[in-house]
Amino acid sequence: MALPNNFSPSEQLQDLIRKVWNRKVREHFKDLGGEDWEPNLSSTRAQYRVGCTHLENDTTAMTQLRIELFSDIKNGSVLSYQYIFGIPKDKLDGEVAYVPHVTLYFCQKSIDVEPRMHFKEGEITFRWTEETEESITSAKIENLANKIKLKFTNPTYRWNKGKTYYYYYDKQKGYDFRLLARNVTEAKRIIADVLDLRNDIPDWKSYLRFTEVENPRETFPESTGTKTVLSKPRKKPVRRPEVDVYFRYALLSIPLVATITLVDLTGTRSRPVV
Repeated sequence: MALPNNFSPSEQLQDLIRKVWNRKVREHFKDLGGEDWEPNLSSTRAQYRVGCTHLENDTTAMTQLRIELFSDIKNGSVLSYQYIFGIPKDKLDGEVAYVPHVTLYFCQKSIDVEPRMHFKEGEITFRWTEETEESITSAKIENLANKIKLKFTNPTYRWNKGKTYYYYYDKQKGYDFRLLARNVTEAKRIIADVLDLRNDIPDWKSYLRFTEVENPRETFPESTGTKTVLSKPRKKPVRRPEVDVYFRYALLSIPLVATITLVDLTGTRSRPVV
C-alpha cells in the first residue's frame, strides 16, 4: 500500500513512539497503576512516570527528552540507578556463592554537585551469612528492610567521606568493608551502624585496620586545576574527595533469583519491600 499524499513522517514516528514507548513506560511503573492510571505528582515515581509518558501534542524535542529521561532511569544514569539480577556464582568464593548479599547505596545531594561534575557515590555491602537461598523468607527480608529504614532514613543517613581507607574484615560474618572516611571516629560510626542491622557488635581490635597517607591533603588535593578539552576548560576529577553522601537505597541480591529493593528514597526503583 502506497503512502498517502498527506503522509507526515514525523507524525507517523511519534504515533509509533506513543504506542510502543508508552507501553514500556507503563510496564516499568506498573506499581502505580495500569492504563487507567490518573497522572499525578504525589510521589517521585509518579513524577517520573508523568515525565516519561509521551503525549500526542509533544514536539520532537519533548519526545527526545522523554526518551532520554526514561533511558537514564533504566540504564543507571539517574543517581546511578542500576539493575542487578543476582551475582554470578563463578564470581564468588565457593563457601559464600549462595549467600544473600546486601548493598547500601549512598550519593551526593544534587544541590552539592558542581556544574558538569558527576555525583560522588558510595557503597557498603555485606554478606547476610545467617541466611542462604533456602533459609531466607519474606518475613526475614521485611524485617531487615524495616531495620534499614529505621536506621538510615529518619533522618537520611549521612556518610562523611574522606581521604583515609578504613578496613573491617570479618569473613565469618560476611563483612569486608573498605571505607573512605575523614577520621576513625566516622569510620567506626558507620561500621557499627551497619553491624547493628544484624545485632552484631564490632570487634575493633581483631578486625579494624586502616592505611595512613602522609600529608593526605597534599597527596589527594581538593583543588586539581583544569584541563582544556574541546577548547573549553574542564575541572580535573578529585581523588578521594571530602564529600558528604547520603543514603539513597538498599538492595538484597539473592543468588539464582534476582535483586530485591529493600528501601528506596530515589523513587526510581519499583516495589521496594518497605
